Amino acid sequence: LKVSIGRAVSGALQKAWDALSTYYGEYSKTKALVKNMAMRLMKVDISRGWMKFKLVYKKREEVTKRQKEQQLWAARFMSEKLTKLGKQKAKEIMDVREGVITR
Repeated sequence: LKVSIGRAVSGALQKAWDALSTYYGEYSKTKALVKNMAMRLMKVDISRGWMKFKLVYKKREEVTKRQKEQQLWAARFMSEKLTKLGKQKAKEIMDVREGVITR
């Protein structure tokens, strides 16, 4: 009986600590969010510039990423074309003459 009561109390204490830590995490996130929002409202000019800087930076990063992807795609495409050309058989002399000379 003593062991089962101890286990029940231990489980309840564990749940209480988990709830307390979850509450503290939410509270600290809310506090940081309110502080961040207050700083944005107090320093509107700096905030505007910073947001614009972040957007420009993200756009430039996307452009460079797209360029790298295009280069990779072009390299693959050229590689496939060259391997196809390398595997092709050259035309015979008679076939070339037949194509050039019309009768």
